[in-house]
Amino acid sequence: MTAMRLRCIAASGAALGVALVMVPLSTGATVIPMDPTGAVVLRGTEGVVRRLPYMRDQIYDLTVADRTLLAIDFPDGEHIKAIAQSTAPVFHVQQRGDTLQVAAERPGEKMGLNVITTRGMYHLEITSVSDPLSATSIVHFVAP
Repeated sequence: MTAMRLRCIAASGAALGVALVMVPLSTGATVIPMDPTGAVVLRGTEGVVRRLPYMRDQIYDLTVADRTLLAIDFPDGEHIKAIAQSTAPVFHVQQRGDTLQVAAERPGEKMGLNVITTRGMYHLEITSVSDPLSATSIVHFVAP
């Protein structure tokens, strides 16, 4: 188990914000990435967790590391009605209740996936990559 140090960073000025940062006590550096909107992207050894709102006609670009699992979860009360997948034999899609699990056998491949739910249609473009830390592990679609 890695020892961690807890740091509290406070910003001064008109808007006061506080961030809690877990920093390992080892010599390695920890980076907490932020997207352009300023939202913190949660990153750990298991990859990235993304929370995305449903938007009609939006194409969602996702990545999955080869030989790892991408879980796609939909809002409470929203149910999967149908799934349409482009022919990409290196991708495996499995439905477990109202969650989809996607895995890829090798990097450098792309797949289109359309998911029809009780809310509408989700258009997903999924690319397999070799670096698990740059890939998405969990996608939570949230109600707008």
